[in-house]
Amino acid sequence: MDEFWHDYATGQLHIRDRWQFELKSDFTPWPAQKINTYTQEFYLFIPNALQVNEFTYSKEDFYRDQTNLIRYKTPEFTFKELLNPVNRLSPLQRLKTLIAEKAPEVESEIKLLGNVIRSALRDRVFHLVDKIETEGEKELNHQCQNLASEIDQVRTAFRKLLLECKAEWLSPTVRTHLSYVDEFVSNTIHTYLTGLLRHLRRQPAKLAEKTDDALCTLILDEQGYRQQHFDGEWLEQSDDRILYKHGLLNKFIIESLHLNTQRHSIQTPIGHLIGSFAAGIAMLVWAGFVVVFGIGLNLTTQAFILLSVVFYILKDRIKEGIRSLSFRKALKWFYDYKTKILATDDQTVVGGLKESFSFIPEERIPKEINLVRNREFHNILETFRRPEHIMYYKRTVSLKTTLETHDPRRHGLNILFRLNIYPLLIKASDPYFDYHIVEPETRKLKRLSLPKVYHLNIVIKSTQQAKTPKQLVTIEKYRLIIDKNGIKSIETI
Repeated sequence: MDEFWHDYATGQLHIRDRWQFELKSDFTPWPAQKINTYTQEFYLFIPNALQVNEFTYSKEDFYRDQTNLIRYKTPEFTFKELLNPVNRLSPLQRLKTLIAEKAPEVESEIKLLGNVIRSALRDRVFHLVDKIETEGEKELNHQCQNLASEIDQVRTAFRKLLLECKAEWLSPTVRTHLSYVDEFVSNTIHTYLTGLLRHLRRQPAKLAEKTDDALCTLILDEQGYRQQHFDGEWLEQSDDRILYKHGLLNKFIIESLHLNTQRHSIQTPIGHLIGSFAAGIAMLVWAGFVVVFGIGLNLTTQAFILLSVVFYILKDRIKEGIRSLSFRKALKWFYDYKTKILATDDQTVVGGLKESFSFIPEERIPKEINLVRNREFHNILETFRRPEHIMYYKRTVSLKTTLETHDPRRHGLNILFRLNIYPLLIKASDPYFDYHIVEPETRKLKRLSLPKVYHLNIVIKSTQQAKTPKQLVTIEKYRLIIDKNGIKSIETI
């Protein structure tokens, strides 16, 4: 269940796999501002022992290893709100109307319903998991039984709609979409209820037999339903085919929330501009040399020809030197990449993302970041000056107040940041080292295999621009415990 808890915890750094960590951030525009601006700054403190610096890890390497996934926030509905027949925003109720009207947007609404059901179930399950140790036995079992009842109502209503659609709508595409969402909903119910049951059974004194039976009945119903309608051919094959299909279903459903983007590097136009400027200056210098030193020489003499060649070489070196120096200086004032975020019509720009990356010296770290960096530092060699290289990544998100004029349910974005740290660990030591001690009773040598780990500290500063003089600022610190084999754990400091 831990991986689902991490998925739920927006704003928290967590492990995606042994090589990648990720951060899911919510960005919801304020109606009072026409353009909303959010800035996130990542300070990664890399131990020198890993030999990661600006010479071994380039800007291009970072953007190769880094990912930003941009999508709409899932609209929030409870199960009761989904089932409410007068709720015009409910995807379940809207589908009834769209199917009756045979509207073209029915396919997108079907996928959205799958996302909403997953989000509603996830919220309820994690609320219960979070309360297991503190909630009273009677109230906990009451909430679990209510959840089981509401899940049964939602799946019954959806499958009734599914049958009605198959009877009235002849479009094979729509039928296929409904079938995919049906299987996705069944997988979702199974996944979250088995996770909830596992957590509840760790507290056997609080789990009533009636509650256990209600959850098991739902899980077994869904297992039988999938085997009858979907999994028959898959269960006879290898397990990796089943999980592969589940992954495809997840991608299919989440498609309704994805936004198209247009990303381009600012370096190309700046490079052309600076190159032209450098060429002009170098040409001016060359012409000046020729005029000053070439006076009195015949254009056909050997001396003039040699002098012209020397001046041309100098001109070429001057041009390259100016271009290189100016380019490096200019990049400090510009972002590396700029991304346009497009609405579902693929034409309207609803926001943008700007990114920049560099290694920075310790002297350039703001005091507030240093204070957080040194907060709750472990007591091992605490006064020792830690030799580190500091990676600095900054992204600025700008959003319009209204993201989708035709759908008020889409009013915020999720941006999922991921970083693969495998290239950072290429020069890490072996994950275990032998360490010998003498046993006091027998005086024999005993060999211990001790783990060799590194601490990669990350400080994240998030700023939301507001019309008021006071900005909304949060600073958080995380510690990645890593070794040669990847990420072992993440601590929130």
